[in-house]
Amino acid sequence: MDNAPITASLLLHLAQLPSLQTLRANTSTITQDEWQPPGASDGSALGVCFSRLVELALTHQSMLTASLSIIKALHSPALQSMSVTVRDGTISTRLLKELFEALVASPAKLNLRSVYVEGDRLEEDDAVTSDTLSPLATLRGLTRVAVWELTLGPEVIDESFTSPLDLVGLLPLARRCPALTTLAVAIHADALRIPHSYHAHRPGKGSTQTALTSLDVGQSRIHDEVVVASFLSDVFPDLHRVVDTIPDKPVRWMTLMPSGWRAVGWYYIPMFVRLRK
Repeated sequence: MDNAPITASLLLHLAQLPSLQTLRANTSTITQDEWQPPGASDGSALGVCFSRLVELALTHQSMLTASLSIIKALHSPALQSMSVTVRDGTISTRLLKELFEALVASPAKLNLRSVYVEGDRLEEDDAVTSDTLSPLATLRGLTRVAVWELTLGPEVIDESFTSPLDLVGLLPLARRCPALTTLAVAIHADALRIPHSYHAHRPGKGSTQTALTSLDVGQSRIHDEVVVASFLSDVFPDLHRVVDTIPDKPVRWMTLMPSGWRAVGWYYIPMFVRLRK
């Protein structure tokens, strides 16, 4: 059902099926006001919705609010995978954080393994920060987190009133999600944003997260490969796949060594890990 949009009445019918385990739905024709889960219209407590759902994938043409209202009504402790896509429209990080908080408040908290959010763009002067992602740090069973395409261009980052997610902002996820193997999120990897205390001492302060093996940073810019790799290698020593989608990366003259983020994963992180042993 992820291609043709479904109606609110059909969604309500699906929500009450006791054996439904997988739902992939295009909810572009549903507004937040139209979606009334059982009990919501008369002000009473919400009834049981999607009680045995294991996988949920919601797509909307332009809004996050409809998907958010559906997720708030989830009542499945078996949910392992949640995906939300907004094809064309702005997303506010306030609603994004509210979505993550709804997952934390749901019965799926203990079993949720994968959280994937993809959008077209953020609202002006908005940015995904460590505070935006903070609710996910309480989902200790997570193995995959992707907050995708919600990036800011470098000209917006420099002028933005909101501080984007940086390397230090990854630490709460590292410390509280020990099973996390895959992370996809835009990072403002400016070495100047790392506080002096993290240079003077090991960033992880002796603790490491050894599950993370893959980091996808999209079109995030990187300003100092060596410093960034030193930081990441101390916290994520088994990280060996670091990729981006920045086009036309320069090739260093007279060497086959890659540059940018790929140099971080391919060369510098393994080098720092060996030096620390």
